[in-house]
Amino acid sequence: MTWQDHLDPGTILVADDMPLTLSTIEHLLTRTGSARPAHARCGLTALEALDADHQQRFRLLISDFYMPNLNGLELIRRLRAGETRARRDMHVVVLSGETDISLVEAARLLDVDAVLPKPISRAQLHQTLDLVLSHPRHIRDAAHYRGADIAAAALDLARRAGLVEEA
Repeated sequence: MTWQDHLDPGTILVADDMPLTLSTIEHLLTRTGSARPAHARCGLTALEALDADHQQRFRLLISDFYMPNLNGLELIRRLRAGETRARRDMHVVVLSGETDISLVEAARLLDVDAVLPKPISRAQLHQTLDLVLSHPRHIRDAAHYRGADIAAAALDLARRAGLVEEA
């Protein structure tokens, strides 16, 4: 079975502040005539889309780490903690130019399904989605995610990227 057997692109939310990345991911996910994934150009817009998901149609979140207003880890933490109307147990894939141990460890705390480096190929994305969606998603109690210490990892990554100055 392939990822398309589990969901269609219309049940995917892609969050990334780079228009080129959004259009690339959309292209990699759609075929002619396929539904298009929803997209958000910042973390707060993605959070609003998740909160507006009253019918819980989103099944997969593909999120960048570095985004204005709200980074990808905080977006995922809020999703898992039940701070939106979206399914807490949706599958999550993080895309980032930085895939070091800090990001991977923080993603693990949030039960992220995969962390993939940018740029990504069609084969890599499809193979990852096939693997991720072929397994049921089990998550922990919302309180676990509310208490997850992702701030240190997010700050470390932002410093390395030159987004904040050393203290």
